Amino acid sequence: MSVTRRRFHDELDALEVDILAMGQLAEQAVGGAVEALVGRDDAEATAVISADDAIDDMYLSIERRILELLALQVVLDRVGQRYLVLDHEDPGGVSVHPD
Repeated sequence: MSVTRRRFHDELDALEVDILAMGQLAEQAVGGAVEALVGRDDAEATAVISADDAIDDMYLSIERRILELLALQVVLDRVGQRYLVLDHEDPGGVSVHPD
């Protein structure tokens, strides 16, 4: 596997870990919100609201990383398509033509 593809898969693995961690935080927040509601516990409700910023920050970070990863793959795919076309047109070798 090429270094570029390995990095792509490593980043996917890291994203999976972070998405699962964010899911656990969200699960805890929902549980805390239900407890606060059922128990009419203002302190618990305040704690849940305060912890929500960490979930939001995590979400934004994950979203940014996903968009960057996808953007990089589109660029690499476009470069790959260009060379595939060049290979098809010039089976004897790859030559780069300026756009």
